[in-house]
Amino acid sequence: MVFDGSTVKLNDSMYDVAYGAGIVIELNDKADNFRVAFGNRNFVYDLKGFGTFPRKTLYWRDPVGGFIPPKDTAKWDMFEKLRLAIVNTLGL
Repeated sequence: MVFDGSTVKLNDSMYDVAYGAGIVIELNDKADNFRVAFGNRNFVYDLKGFGTFPRKTLYWRDPVGGFIPPKDTAKWDMFEKLRLAIVNTLGL
């Protein structure tokens, strides 16, 4: 089962932008989905990262990375250019 280009395994760390850090606790190959636990709560996700919300919220790591997006457009544009350069350099 592949999610965002990598194989999902039991006990893998994941990150949901609504629920925070979690751990894969169940794989369902027949339904192409998996269950992630966030403390005492757990949710099922499809291979696109959709769970309880009508959009992707699940990632391998925090997609924001602790950065607060600035209001200033020039700063945001610079951040976007740097992020794109990193993605291209790493071949992601």
